[in-house]
Amino acid sequence: QVPAGDLPLSNWIAGMNVCDVDIDGRKQFTGGYEVYVNQEPAGIAEEYMKAGLGQIAETGGVFRTRWGAPDLPVYAFTDDDIVISAPQQFDPFPGLQGTQNAIRVTHPSASNLWEPVQTPLITNADWEASDGGRRLTTLLSAGACFNHAQAQQIGRAYIEDARRFRTHTQVLPPDAQQLEPLDSVEWTSARGGYLNKLFELSEVEYH
Repeated sequence: QVPAGDLPLSNWIAGMNVCDVDIDGRKQFTGGYEVYVNQEPAGIAEEYMKAGLGQIAETGGVFRTRWGAPDLPVYAFTDDDIVISAPQQFDPFPGLQGTQNAIRVTHPSASNLWEPVQTPLITNADWEASDGGRRLTTLLSAGACFNHAQAQQIGRAYIEDARRFRTHTQVLPPDAQQLEPLDSVEWTSARGGYLNKLFELSEVEYH
């Protein structure tokens, strides 16, 4: 029951184009899902999002999506642009309980009569070494993904994203009012050691 005007056509078509990109003879992201009458629409949408590395954000009643990798940056700034009189926060990494370095994806398979199958465990020796020699495995259930190669693709992307630990909270000048959640920005910082480093906005507050 969302009005069509609250689903920006240019944004949603851009997402369709990302999903249609050819990857080794297949479309990058396809999906299908058996829907039951008692399921909430948000839960169904979440399953499709998992199958396509999708994110959705609502700002002022308008819903935008992002599929696959983060978009190109729409705003660039340096340390000099940050409002230093406002609070800033930096989280360099989560605790060990919030850290993963390996992943396995479960998904339905057409060749297995739509019964669930699992991808091989995706690991990284360097990550395990940096986590004290521990293998910290997470499981992802991708109910709308029925392609085994796609399941492995999204598994690799999810675990790589889980290793991007750094998050910043800060206040930018008035020209940043254009920014919305899911936008990407480019930050050059002598203090942080960043040169045109890409960050995706997970949350935006306007003052």
